Amino acid sequence: MPSNHRTTFWTIALAVLCGVSWSGEPIPVQSVYLRLSEDIDVPAREPGVLSEIASDEGALVEAGALLARVEDREARLGRDRAALEVEVAKRQADKNIELGIARKSLVVAEAELARAERSRQAVRGAVPQAEVDRLQLELDRATAQILQTERDAATVMVTAKLKEAELALAELRLERHTMLSPLRGRVIEHYKHRGEWVEPGENVLRLVRLDVLRAEGFVDAAALATDPTGAEVSLRVNLPGRSETTFRGRLTFVAPEVEPTTGQVLVRAEIENKDLTLRPGLNAEMTIIPSDGSGVSVGEENATARSPGEPE
Repeated sequence: MPSNHRTTFWTIALAVLCGVSWSGEPIPVQSVYLRLSEDIDVPAREPGVLSEIASDEGALVEAGALLARVEDREARLGRDRAALEVEVAKRQADKNIELGIARKSLVVAEAELARAERSRQAVRGAVPQAEVDRLQLELDRATAQILQTERDAATVMVTAKLKEAELALAELRLERHTMLSPLRGRVIEHYKHRGEWVEPGENVLRLVRLDVLRAEGFVDAAALATDPTGAEVSLRVNLPGRSETTFRGRLTFVAPEVEPTTGQVLVRAEIENKDLTLRPGLNAEMTIIPSDGSGVSVGEENATARSPGEPE
C-alpha cells in the first residue's frame, strides 16, 4: 500500500478509536446507489405440508404478521393434551384434605394414648399392655401418614412442574408450524405453494425491508481527517415524474481500509423510506454534512423540523 494511503488509513483508525466527532467540510460521496438494508429468506421450521400462505407476492406485511403455516393439527392436539395433563397434575398436587385428615388422626391417636396412660397410672392393670402397644402403633402410624402425605405432595408438585414444562414445549412445537414476519416489509417471492411438502430450513418465501434503505458510495480517503460515522447525510434522487428530491439519513459505516487503486473509502448510510418513495437500485447523489462540534449538523438549527428520510 502506498505510504500516503497508509497514513490516511491510520488517521481514520485513530479517529475511530478515539471517538473524535467530525466537524469538517461537507464531503461529496461518489458512485452512490441504493440497496436493500435487509433481504430475508423465511424458512420452514417444522416438516409437513404447507396448509396456508397468508401473504400474496407484493403484499406489505407488518412485523409479526403471519406469512405461512405448516399443517399443525397433530401439534394442536398435543398442546391440548399437555394442557389437560397440567390441569390434572395441579388437582393431584392439592393435598390439603389428606394432610388435614392425617393431622386429625394424629391428634386422636395422641389423645387415646394419653388417656390410656392416665388410666394405668390411676388403676394398676386397668389398661392391658397390649392395648397400650396398639395405641402407640396407631400414633406412630398417624405420624408416618403425615410424613408420607407431605412427601407425596412434594412429588406431585414436581410432577405438575414437569407437566407445565411439557405444555410449554408443546406450545413451542405448535408455534414452530407458523412463519411470522421478522420485520415490516414486502413479500417478493413464494418459493413454495400451498399443498407442497417442506422440510425444516427449506425457504418458503422471500421478504425485503423497504422502510429503511442503505445508500453506499465512496469518498476520497484524503477528505476523512476524522471519522464521520454518525454524521447526517443528504441524499438527492431524481424520481420519475418529480423534481430532484432530497432525503436525510445517518452515516452508519466507514470502511477501515482504503481502496489502493482509487484512494477511496467505502461508506454506508441508512435512509428512512417510510412512504416507500425510494426504490433499491436507484442512483443518487449524497453529501456527508459536517457537525458544528456539538453534534448538531451545520444548518440543522435553521432547518424545518423533519425526521431523517423525509423528503424535503
